[in-house]
Amino acid sequence: MKKLSPLLVDIKRGSLEDGPGTRTTVFFKGCPLSCPWCQNPEAMDPQVEIGFYPRCCIGCFDCEKVCPEEAVLNRGDVRIDRSRCTRCGKCADVCPGKGLRRVGRYYEVDQILEILLRDRVFYEGKIETARWFARNRLPLLAAERVIAESTTLDLMDLPEEAF
Repeated sequence: MKKLSPLLVDIKRGSLEDGPGTRTTVFFKGCPLSCPWCQNPEAMDPQVEIGFYPRCCIGCFDCEKVCPEEAVLNRGDVRIDRSRCTRCGKCADVCPGKGLRRVGRYYEVDQILEILLRDRVFYEGKIETARWFARNRLPLLAAERVIAESTTLDLMDLPEEAF
């Protein structure tokens, strides 16, 4: 049986984005949807990519020296000639400032599970907290709501002398 090694963009633990509540989110490469509101366009390509992050580039051009395809450019915000780049990743491997990075990494399924299970206690704790709240606080809130709903504004009718 062939062993699966999914290609992921990232695993975000404690994520508050992409939906309600706190979660651990696994971002897979190769999303076919092309949604106009997509916040993760780096996940669309099903292959490992080389990303250029200009803010992190320190201008050493070690990347240029190791690129076998001579695909590294010195044009400001454009660093990679995509028509020549074979995505070998040698440029990203030598980049000290992480201006060039691999986008996508293969994980073994066991690695992904190990990362996800690190958060198990946190999520189980959230469930137990919700159970406690449902058992202990909701009945009190329900009783308080009945009292509040049955209270009229007559309570506010005080004689002028009361002030």
